[in-house]
Amino acid sequence: MAIHVLFGRTRPARRRGVAALLRPGRDALGRSTTLYVTGTWRKRAQLLRELEARDGLLPDVTVFEAWLVDAGRRCGDGRAPLSRRAAALATRRWAAERGVVLDAAEARALADAERVTAAWGRPPRDPAVAARVADLRAWLDRLPRHAREGRRLHLLLGALERGEGVRAHGAVVLDDLHGLSPLAARVCVAACRAWSAAGAEVVLSFGLGRDRGGVEVGQALGFEEADDREDRVFETTRALRTAVFDELVASGEATLLRYGEGGLLEVEPGATLPAAAPDLADDLAGGRPCGAPGFGPIRLGPMPDPRAEVERVARRLRRILEDGADPRDCLVALPSALYDPLVAEIFAEHDLPWERGGGTSAATHPTTLAVRRALALGAELPTDELLALADAAGIGGIRVLWAACRAAGVRSGHPSTWEPRLRAWAVRTRAEIDPLLAGWPAVASLVARLPDPSVADPEALARSALVLISDADPAVERAVLEAAEALGRDLGCLGDPEPEIAREALVAALDGLVVERAGPEVARVPVVGLRERVGLTPRHTFVVGLARGMFPGDRRPSSVLGPEDPVDHDPVAEGRMLLADLLRDALGEPWMESVELSWPAATDGRPTLPSPLVAEWLELVADWPALPEPETAGADERIRRACGLPDGGGLPEVLAARARVGARTGDLGPHDGVLRRPPRAPRELPVTTLETYLRCPQRYWYRHVLRLDDAEPWAPELEPRRRGTALHRILEGFLLDRQLRPLSGEPDPDGARRALRAVADRVLDEVDAEGGFDPVYQTYARDRWTAGLVDDRPHGILRAWLDVEMAGPQRIPEAVERSFGALAVGPIALRGTIDRVDRVPGGARLVTDYKTGRTPTRDEVLLGLSLQPAAYLAATRAADASLPVAASFLSLARPDDLRRTAWTGHPDALAIAAEERERRSATPLDDRGLAEVLGRAAAAAERLVTGAFPPSPHPPERAGCPTCPYRTICRRDEERHAAPDDTD
Repeated sequence: MAIHVLFGRTRPARRRGVAALLRPGRDALGRSTTLYVTGTWRKRAQLLRELEARDGLLPDVTVFEAWLVDAGRRCGDGRAPLSRRAAALATRRWAAERGVVLDAAEARALADAERVTAAWGRPPRDPAVAARVADLRAWLDRLPRHAREGRRLHLLLGALERGEGVRAHGAVVLDDLHGLSPLAARVCVAACRAWSAAGAEVVLSFGLGRDRGGVEVGQALGFEEADDREDRVFETTRALRTAVFDELVASGEATLLRYGEGGLLEVEPGATLPAAAPDLADDLAGGRPCGAPGFGPIRLGPMPDPRAEVERVARRLRRILEDGADPRDCLVALPSALYDPLVAEIFAEHDLPWERGGGTSAATHPTTLAVRRALALGAELPTDELLALADAAGIGGIRVLWAACRAAGVRSGHPSTWEPRLRAWAVRTRAEIDPLLAGWPAVASLVARLPDPSVADPEALARSALVLISDADPAVERAVLEAAEALGRDLGCLGDPEPEIAREALVAALDGLVVERAGPEVARVPVVGLRERVGLTPRHTFVVGLARGMFPGDRRPSSVLGPEDPVDHDPVAEGRMLLADLLRDALGEPWMESVELSWPAATDGRPTLPSPLVAEWLELVADWPALPEPETAGADERIRRACGLPDGGGLPEVLAARARVGARTGDLGPHDGVLRRPPRAPRELPVTTLETYLRCPQRYWYRHVLRLDDAEPWAPELEPRRRGTALHRILEGFLLDRQLRPLSGEPDPDGARRALRAVADRVLDEVDAEGGFDPVYQTYARDRWTAGLVDDRPHGILRAWLDVEMAGPQRIPEAVERSFGALAVGPIALRGTIDRVDRVPGGARLVTDYKTGRTPTRDEVLLGLSLQPAAYLAATRAADASLPVAASFLSLARPDDLRRTAWTGHPDALAIAAEERERRSATPLDDRGLAEVLGRAAAAAERLVTGAFPPSPHPPERAGCPTCPYRTICRRDEERHAAPDDTD
């Protein structure tokens, strides 16, 4: 029979072309003799729906990967396919035989490198990596019962070339095959020849578009001549197209067909296709200016943050479904895993019927979490994990015991060690200990029932862990056992797997556990990855997360391969294809009613930009149609949904009052902290106080205007602020006692250590006399601070700081604890104290601010939420504007991780003030950025003096909400106060 290569503008057009070319065939029993091969399982599901609605005769529809496995079993060498997980496990055994220890991530990376390079037929360019990959490949080929992917494909290719491995069909259609490697593409071409030789009519379907030069590239590979590899719109089908044209079309075995407005048309290879008006997708993919294009159902635009994006999509879906749409006619595409928890949370709030991929993720189900805890617990037991498992096991009184363990500082250890510590805590706090210890023996007995660590059978491990759970979900329990059984088959390639590898692999397998739907199928909105959307043409499509860094993704499929090594696909070219494909379907198919694309303007409070591919569109086309504003969810609807109330029922006065408040759309007022009569404006503020206002104006209102008590409760350890103050006093006293002599190249290091120990003892004695902590805890903390100064114990924070100073570059201390004032920032003057100022070679000044707790992040400095570096730098410059100045934080939180971060200042000052290693890991803030930060601070000061104290517009973590003492009375509104605008 014949082989046809069919092109069409859109996917539905190509399917109409297949229907015009082929007539449904039946065998003697009335069954269809047509085989459809597509790219993914979801495309298979939609294709079955389309075919059933069209002619009611369902053909055999499969996925190319599944067909490869089935064909390999028929004509391979009897070995089972080596899955990617099994390959990673085998890689760890290969490494162990060579005395190399690989963790799970490293093993997966090396196994992926072997798979990718085998599929592309080229070794990595790095000789060391190439040697490891070649050795691993030879070792995998010697496995007795399993065969790696590359070997199976080569065996299948040989069988197909001999005419073996295919079943008889009347017709075979291959459509939407993207991302095939050159080896898989050769197998596909060989299968087409074998099907044709067996009497089948074979159709390979491809998209039709234009390259960067505006030439239609359906029947020619003109895009291969592009200078820039990223410009290839059809990169994801490049390998298959190349194999088809080089082997089938060039030899005359295949005919070229185009389906368009005039129906099917046969064209000669290399001939110019009939002219067709370019559409918006072609113009955008071709990178040429568009002239007054039609946008059809396409809308796009930014949203404040990812939560606002998903919230908007949920509201739109709710309205569409209420209007009678089938959930399967909608689709949500996510390019980043960042959105997975948001979708689960917000779609559940809106009571939307949805599914992720082909089922529901069970990785966070209580049953799965309990199994993971039981498998992962070791000799040094984490208390929280063990108590969570005890709670799942139905042991009574666990919540009370849990709270007591946290208060007593019990974090790990065998339960037999808990009782003395809990009793000591009860004596100090006068707590009733006997009720707390009621569940303690049951917890201790639970440890003896944990899965045997010497067992290497995943199914036995899973069953022994499930026995511990009192009320396991049957569906999840079944999925856990199926995952364990599948892992056992994968471990079969190792012969005698080590118990720790089996346990670790089972825990990792549960992280990706999916539970298939039970019972009758219910229509749900599919939520898929953006790559999975190819081949689907629903009526309503929503794409979120089209931001720089999220889309397109990383170029490398493995951390082992370098950027110059062969990869599965080019993400930029694939991303351009994905978007152009979506636009072409939206413009060419009348039933697509809405296509809405969005990206977040900020993520975790950090401003973000649209994806470079979306930015191309925005530059080429003016007046893009913006996203329609979603109808806001009423407060009464949310309260009813939260309380489980029927529409129009219950709490009418509460609902009415809350609805009136939620309906406000004007300027902020007193309810939000914007006062008609502002308090008297301060003429001077500490830098840290203005930082408080920048992070959360309402926290400033509570603390510095109303002066509400924010004292923390008594704790057994020294309070963090006092601990930081003590360390500042020690370093200040030590440097002053030395009369600010430089420490770099110190001729008497032992003398310097003894002097630092003497200052530390003096300051810490004063702290001990002040009290306010448990002496036992303070003695331990004090001992750790001074360790290594006059003894050979592991170094504490003071010894680590001194060693860094003595071994570091030449820095001459000029001042310590230097105070400044009258730094004008808008209508307010700032004052503060600089921990240390050093003079470095060339005359530049280095300003240092010690941080004994969490160091502000790069984004907090760039956004001006951490104002100290900018303010200290400006105050130092005020003394002599001609000197280059650099400012930084010095993190003193851990002895093993002393580092400078958040550099600010003039680049010349940075170049001479820091070591090369520090400069590479630094985040410079230049003069322009410094001016922007101070400008934001001045604008905030203007708002402060006018009496504006609304809740923070920043995300909770950045605003400090988790540790705020006023969080129980705060009026923060998550929906109303979105992420801040970077321009104010």
